[in-house]
Amino acid sequence: MTVVSVVVPIYNVAPYLEACLASIAAQTHTELDVVLVDDGSTDDSAEIAARFADSDPRFRLVRQPNGGLGNARNAGVAHARGEMLAFVDSDDLLPPRAYEHLLRALEQSSSDFATGAFRRLDETGSRPAYYAAAAFARRRSAEHITRFHDLVVDRTAWNKLFRRSFWDVHGFRFGAGVQYEDQYATLPAYFLAGSVEVLATPVYYWRLRGESITHGREQPRSIADRLTAIGWTRSWLTEHGFAEHLDWYDASVFAQDLGYVPETIAAAGEPERELLLDRIDAVLGDSVAYLQLPAIDRLSWELVRRRDLPRLRELVQVKTSGAAATARPRRRLRHWQADYPFRRDGVLPRSLYRVDGEMEAVSHLARIAVDGRTVRLEGLAYLAHLGAREPRGQRLAVWATCGEHRVDFEVRQLRRPDLATVTPSRAADVTGAGFVAVVAADRFRLPSVPGAEAGGNASGPVEWQVSVGVRSRGVRAATAVHQVCPAAPVTGATVVLGRRRQARVELTSAGELIVHVEPRAAELTGVTMTADGLELTGNAPGGSATHGLFRLSATGEKRAGWPVELAADDGRRTFTARLPLAELRSDLDLPTAPQTLRRQRLEQWDLAVKAGKLSARLRLPCVPDDTWTVGDREWLLGTTRAGWALLVERLPRPIVTGVSVTAAGFELTGRRHHDDPGAPLLLAGADADLPVPVDGDAASGGFRVVLTPDDVDRAEGTWDLVVRRPDDPGPPVPCAFAESVLAALPLLVTTSSRRMVLGVRGRTTPTLTVRAAR
Repeated sequence: MTVVSVVVPIYNVAPYLEACLASIAAQTHTELDVVLVDDGSTDDSAEIAARFADSDPRFRLVRQPNGGLGNARNAGVAHARGEMLAFVDSDDLLPPRAYEHLLRALEQSSSDFATGAFRRLDETGSRPAYYAAAAFARRRSAEHITRFHDLVVDRTAWNKLFRRSFWDVHGFRFGAGVQYEDQYATLPAYFLAGSVEVLATPVYYWRLRGESITHGREQPRSIADRLTAIGWTRSWLTEHGFAEHLDWYDASVFAQDLGYVPETIAAAGEPERELLLDRIDAVLGDSVAYLQLPAIDRLSWELVRRRDLPRLRELVQVKTSGAAATARPRRRLRHWQADYPFRRDGVLPRSLYRVDGEMEAVSHLARIAVDGRTVRLEGLAYLAHLGAREPRGQRLAVWATCGEHRVDFEVRQLRRPDLATVTPSRAADVTGAGFVAVVAADRFRLPSVPGAEAGGNASGPVEWQVSVGVRSRGVRAATAVHQVCPAAPVTGATVVLGRRRQARVELTSAGELIVHVEPRAAELTGVTMTADGLELTGNAPGGSATHGLFRLSATGEKRAGWPVELAADDGRRTFTARLPLAELRSDLDLPTAPQTLRRQRLEQWDLAVKAGKLSARLRLPCVPDDTWTVGDREWLLGTTRAGWALLVERLPRPIVTGVSVTAAGFELTGRRHHDDPGAPLLLAGADADLPVPVDGDAASGGFRVVLTPDDVDRAEGTWDLVVRRPDDPGPPVPCAFAESVLAALPLLVTTSSRRMVLGVRGRTTPTLTVRAAR
């Protein structure tokens, strides 16, 4: 079996090291050679590492004086013995199958290394690294950075597996005594590789700590270190025959590596500012790649290069206040120009203000729903910069394509001030950009072909991609990438097309809206709470097996399974499974920092049935409102954004079971948890809490809340509805909407001075967004 060498540099990470090393030891690919490099730690890190080395022969400890992260990694490589090479930072974690996934990709290809998606980790759990979403949106085989430029953001060493022969022949080394040391090895590796395997599967958990360099990246010293790395990379590209790629590399530098630098320069004191400006000139020379950026950023960088500090400060103020996002463009001859500062002064070239290339179509989805056999989409669509004050100001089209086939939706345009209030628009006003698009699901069937099931599709799954087109003021654009309206609950939906097939609508993590026409999934049709846990009943596609496994998988690639009984029933098979919730209970705790309230951890389990050749995920024809409490945990059923059934474990919380708009404002009714019968409800914001008057008999467990404009008269922003439990010094606990309430959201109340929108954050947390009325 292939040996994977894992280099782990260690320096004063005692609180995190044991968990890190345990996650390496638990890899499903067991043939490991783990080189632990203690880089002169002064805490208990070396002792923890030594214990692992003593108890597991796959671990070896190397000690050396402190020389920095890059130096420690280089030393670890010198001691590594495996055919493959990987790196792990000692405060991070690996999912159990990380190296299994990466190694399989390399075994099935001739690529020189494999890279995988990663997730950010903090005390509330993990979440995607959004800046790298495009790079890891889907699986890519035999890719190269010169063809797929999005890989330029993937500069870390720890989410990769290298062939040792490839590493050695090029003599890669990490930067020593510098920050951003990964870039000195990973970017050359990307350019020198014959090809690379790119995995959409997360293979790494990157821990965010307050003391890490990431948190101080906007400091002048950190910018200077980044400029050093950029200068080295530009020189390397030139010296190794890749100078033709400098233009797009420089564009990525201005947009991503240094995107925040104009703001830092505007705020810096004179000595630091002049040093930074000199360093920028020295590293980037006369590069004008910033002219490829959006207009507001082009202008910022032009003022930086001119060292025009007064105008730079004024422009930064406009940009950070949000005023730039609502500046209406002006048409001048054949070009559209943004109405940003100094446009009429003649100081800066008019070409810097052009936004023709920025007026792309923008789509925000608020709901994916099924009405009988009809698929229904709701949302906003408009052209960036132009917006839509009224529906008649633009024309919308929605369609789905599969190869040469096209299906058009019926589109109705309407005003949606509720969505416009909460959506971070890139236009002056998008109140009139609402739409409802409907289509019969049967239209997604492709014409029958020989050998296909009667009236169905060609054999195998079929995918349709949904696009939105916008035409306004002589400008046309279309997009197949959709964002989620912040206050709206967007999950997938499924339509049964017959005995054997279904159409499943999914909004992917990359923002693509896909209609999958596929074999029917297993369906969960009944849920009962018993003394032993949950009893689940449903039906699955036909098969001959009478016994199987009800399989669950959770965040972090946990796996669990319980026996399932199957019985024949008219071409499908019914099943019954019993889940002991007490055995599934996780170790999740309340977050420890108040600012992490909105990302309070959930444990989410995907559900599937496996029997013989059958392996089918479950869908929920109807999501129940029921929750089940076992000890100090609350369980419920929901759906993923892809439309699959989900078993959710969370800390118990008050449930909002009814919402309405009254003359006074929003009225919410619900039930409390038995642990907090009299705990006060609050509107929790970023910097403050507002108490909420509550009616209802605390002893009965019910509550009634009315949120009025007076309650939030001067409190613009977004607020979560939470409860603070008695004698609990930790952060408050979010309330939750019942599933049946979500279909009514978002709701809008407008006064002469305020717009209030009641919506949802994440899956179920009630939020109140307050904005000034336009």
